[in-house]
Amino acid sequence: MKTGVSHVLLAVVLCALGILSNAAFAIPTLGPRAYLNAPVGLQVQGVIVGRINGDLSFDRAGPIATGINLKATTYSLLGEEFMDWGGHMGALVGTLTFGQLTANLTGTSLSASETGLMDSTVHAIYNISGAPAMTLQEWATSPHPEDDIFSGSLGISVPVGEYKDHRLLNPGTNRWVFKPELAWSRPRGKMVYEVYANTQFFTDNHRALGGGTLSQDPLYGVEAHISRSFGKMPGSFFDAAVFYANGGQQQMNGVDSGPSQDTWSVGGTLSWALNERWHARLVYSQSVSTPEGVPDITQLQAWLTTTVF
Repeated sequence: MKTGVSHVLLAVVLCALGILSNAAFAIPTLGPRAYLNAPVGLQVQGVIVGRINGDLSFDRAGPIATGINLKATTYSLLGEEFMDWGGHMGALVGTLTFGQLTANLTGTSLSASETGLMDSTVHAIYNISGAPAMTLQEWATSPHPEDDIFSGSLGISVPVGEYKDHRLLNPGTNRWVFKPELAWSRPRGKMVYEVYANTQFFTDNHRALGGGTLSQDPLYGVEAHISRSFGKMPGSFFDAAVFYANGGQQQMNGVDSGPSQDTWSVGGTLSWALNERWHARLVYSQSVSTPEGVPDITQLQAWLTTTVF
């Protein structure tokens, strides 16, 4: 391949990898029924195996490249504990993730792959109204009113992932991300209706590939869930969801780099209780509408969790 063409393709790869990584690895959703009440002292521990696939097609003349494909396989440890925060139910959720990432420029031999520790996430959840703190005994003996629940949370992505500024692809991002979120939940019999609204704020990466500083505008998100319980054991339900993301324009040394998000996605969750303690879950999401230059992202996760008092 000619040197000039290689340099052009390398620049395209760097830009696209930044877009794909941002779309795939922003702070993830807490998922359906995350803000419903639970007894104080309950702990949830589990493992999550995920698969992310991102495809970005280029509207470019010539036969050299048609797009970029990013694949990631992730392995996460999950921990959550429900607490009494001033008479209101609260919770702390944390994940530790290891990932295998691969990116290919289709139509060429250019590729990048890395394996290592990814950035960790921590969420603090606080139920503002509708979900009072309850002990296990109170939870078992008291009626559960179907009141609307208003909640808030703060998610933080901690930059502990492996990062080297000479790599095309990194498991870590070398920056902090903060995600405040407000949530409304309405349980009605076997049905639960939910709407979450959030904003993600990004600190600067002063060691971006090629030198310089990578910055990013806030990324705004809204998601809605409708879920229905099934079976006799708590924790078994299926959920349908829609997601919208807007903003998140990136800048390299103050110059816009890549498009902003204006993306619609759909998804679903199937959760079932294997017994009183063990639960399994499958989660799927798929981009259905993206602006030019923003990748189509498909995600699939398998969860296995256990509850402990």
